[in-house]
Amino acid sequence: MKRFWIALAIMLALVTFSCYSMLRVRYVSHQLSDRLDTLIILAEEDHTAALLESAAFVKEWDQAQQTLIRLVGHAQLGEISGLVARLTALASHDTQESGEFLAELYHIRSMVDHIWEAEAPTLRNLF
Repeated sequence: MKRFWIALAIMLALVTFSCYSMLRVRYVSHQLSDRLDTLIILAEEDHTAALLESAAFVKEWDQAQQTLIRLVGHAQLGEISGLVARLTALASHDTQESGEFLAELYHIRSMVDHIWEAEAPTLRNLF
């Protein structure tokens, strides 16, 4: 009977950690997506504000990456980190580079959205 309770406690711990991890990945990815949406709107309207906001997003990404690196595959995060590293340099150029800056923002946005889509507990992801 003692083994039953130990097994039940281990199972409960696994389910609890799994739920926490899933909710944390969802929260962080949605927060980053919202921040990117704001940055995209700023980039289309005011290039100077987008430069400041992109620097703030890079810092936010560094913090979010520390959380995500424990819960998500490293290859996907590494690719996003490479794209995020280019943001400040692209934003600092004049408006002739703004098309590339916007394209980079949309690319990062789709990859951040893919983090949650790949980790969500759906039948497609489970099987």
